[in-house]
Amino acid sequence: THTWNKGYLGKLYLDQSWLTQQTADWMLTIQLCNEVEEYKVWSADIVNPATKNKYVNCVTCVEIMNMCWNPILYPCQELQLSFLVRYPDWCSDEFTSYYDIVSVIETVTYCDGSSGNHTYCPLSDPQNCIKSCPAPSPAPSPAPPPVPSPAPSPATLPASPPALSPAPSPSTTTTTTTTSTTTTSTTTTTTTTTTTMTTNTTETTTTTTTSTTTTTMTTTTTMT
Repeated sequence: THTWNKGYLGKLYLDQSWLTQQTADWMLTIQLCNEVEEYKVWSADIVNPATKNKYVNCVTCVEIMNMCWNPILYPCQELQLSFLVRYPDWCSDEFTSYYDIVSVIETVTYCDGSSGNHTYCPLSDPQNCIKSCPAPSPAPSPAPPPVPSPAPSPATLPASPPALSPAPSPSTTTTTTTTSTTTTSTTTTTTTTTTTMTTNTTETTTTTTTSTTTTTMTTTTTMT
């Protein structure tokens, strides 16, 4: 036994009027709308997927065959078959038709050794059952682990601290005045001439005046 709360118990009623005679054995291929968590049947053996159990897991198509006590079918009867379908755990809609049976194909062997098969009309519209319960979104891929950054290398310090530029000082205007003085000197030469005469003595004195000229030159230099 196990616990489950999403799924359904169903029963197939398959008309056998298409048979031409009684059967020696029969097989059903049951196609489901989507993959179910579990399919279980009691009055038949599951042959595909191969199992010794009365149930299979995670299937969309199942093939079942008569048991030893119910191989004979007649054209005047119905084949009745009870089954169980369990939904995947992630499905939240317990009334969905997403896991209904889409089609059933019956294959039989007659008593004379001949065979026949019959496809039953779709039991539900595949498009409708797909729309009734959307498939689960794929799980997001785990984010890759962060790649550690390489340890920073120590900064290379300059051999000597860079020279600091002096802070600019306020604009200053300096005026320098240079005075150049050129002096021209004139040497005073005094010449004395003495003339002696018998009678008269004349003394002539010549005086040369010394003239000094001073020239002043002014040069103005402006520095900013």
